[in-house]
Amino acid sequence: MKYLVDDATQQVRYGFQPPLRSSMSGHFVVDVPDELGVVPVTSVLLDLTSAKESAYQAAYPTLPNVLSDEFLSSATTYTPQSDKYIVGSNKRMAIRPLGRIQTTGQLLTGNFTKVFLHFGVFTLSQVSPDAGADYPGPSRTLLNWNGAVFEEPNPNSVTVEMKNSSNNTIASLPLDSVVSFSGSNVSFRLDFFNSDPDKTLYLSDYYLLWG
Repeated sequence: MKYLVDDATQQVRYGFQPPLRSSMSGHFVVDVPDELGVVPVTSVLLDLTSAKESAYQAAYPTLPNVLSDEFLSSATTYTPQSDKYIVGSNKRMAIRPLGRIQTTGQLLTGNFTKVFLHFGVFTLSQVSPDAGADYPGPSRTLLNWNGAVFEEPNPNSVTVEMKNSSNNTIASLPLDSVVSFSGSNVSFRLDFFNSDPDKTLYLSDYYLLWG
């Protein structure tokens, strides 16, 4: 389910199943996977994102710890190791072809043996202004700019790794998979690399669980 949020007031407007064949200028979309079963009970954006985080924890009870970022921004970007990227707010952080975004430092606290990562990406394509509201929509749509359509690309276009302070890879994290990774109080940065040579990919969110 997609939830439409007012860009100015940060209020959740309503949910919909794509495609939504109309311009949604002045809004952005919070993407909640259907399997999480999250239904907002208020119009408060924080309530929706908190419910989404809690749903991930409930879905993976052996991984009780979570780090998440629903609104990546320049403040959470480690610029010395980021390259060919676009800075923006409210789902406007993007990685150009063969570029990368690396997050600022994080910490996996305590002892753990497994980690799980979910992240969301989408592409932006322009729609002709005279196409009206009935242009054929993509199978999944995220909308924010007037006359623009957001489509979900092949997630294999993005590789994610955990890097240490020396920028060495300490773990590779495939999308929506529980992987074995043992440690205790591990400092790291998440590195998102766009391997697509042609498409700019927008980062929507990430949820990292461990235990």
